[in-house]
Amino acid sequence: MDRHSWLFPLLVPILRIFWSIKMYLQRLGQTYAPAPITHRFTKTISSTFGRDSGTFDLIFYTPNGFGDAANAKKRYPCIVNLHGGGFVLGSATDDARWATAVVQQTDSVVCSVEYRRSHEHPWPTAVEDCVDAINHVWLHAEDLGIDREKIGVSGFGAGGNLAFSASLRLHDELVQRRLARPGQYPEIKIVLSFYPSTDHTRSHDQRHASCPRPEPPYQRRLNQLFEACYFYPSNNFPRNSPFVSPAKASDKLLQSALPEAIAIYTAEGDLLSAEGEYLRKRLKMVGKDVSGQKVMGVGHAFDREIYVTPVVKEMYGEACEKIREVFYETE
Repeated sequence: MDRHSWLFPLLVPILRIFWSIKMYLQRLGQTYAPAPITHRFTKTISSTFGRDSGTFDLIFYTPNGFGDAANAKKRYPCIVNLHGGGFVLGSATDDARWATAVVQQTDSVVCSVEYRRSHEHPWPTAVEDCVDAINHVWLHAEDLGIDREKIGVSGFGAGGNLAFSASLRLHDELVQRRLARPGQYPEIKIVLSFYPSTDHTRSHDQRHASCPRPEPPYQRRLNQLFEACYFYPSNNFPRNSPFVSPAKASDKLLQSALPEAIAIYTAEGDLLSAEGEYLRKRLKMVGKDVSGQKVMGVGHAFDREIYVTPVVKEMYGEACEKIREVFYETE
């Protein structure tokens, strides 16, 4: 689809408008997920890990009492959240209901990352922006009121991919390349990944064959557009890189770079379900504590519908319980 790249500046803005309208309606809709709170503050940071220089925003959701004089010395756990949208659509405020659940149920800060999207910024910019975000939260934890020993990562769809690929890239850069020692880099305590893409070496036909639910007729073209924007130019693109396809990472990298606690939620009717379940199996084989489940009877991004089912509240609650277990188990 590279030959149609001239269409990207025409199609992508239109799709983003439709996506924004949908997310606006979703935030207003009566759902079983928590009513979204408003983010507390925004911080703009500069890219430092990648070659694509620039800035991007971090959006912070905070618990009640955060910043009050009575809590001046309190340091909160933090979940760095990465939104979905095929690496092309979406924004850091899309996951406001998830952020609300985490803030209210785990007494944690949520830092949602406005990473730079494709087509304007193809791979690896999104991965490197997410690495920068995690590292920034860790480096500036004291000023942000965050406990630097209690940092986790979550993500949805494309963000679910980034939750893994950015964690792997962070380890590769700081530990393998810069030879940092424990205490000199962020040690992520938990990764939570919801309906992620984990293997971009699989063709659309392979994904379709593994999914029991028929896809909408427009889905193939939309997925092709997303991949063409993110993987540009496509010639000799390293789809088997662990920073593109986390399911292709070696056992050694999965074991050394990822935390012990991992939660993966896939959707039965999702084209990406099989590869998510495959990564779950591999992570268990290398000794990780993998929770989460395949959610039955739903499709991709089922918690992004305008009217969602009670299963979303249950899933968020279960995931928050795992966060509490990881962050507060020693207290």
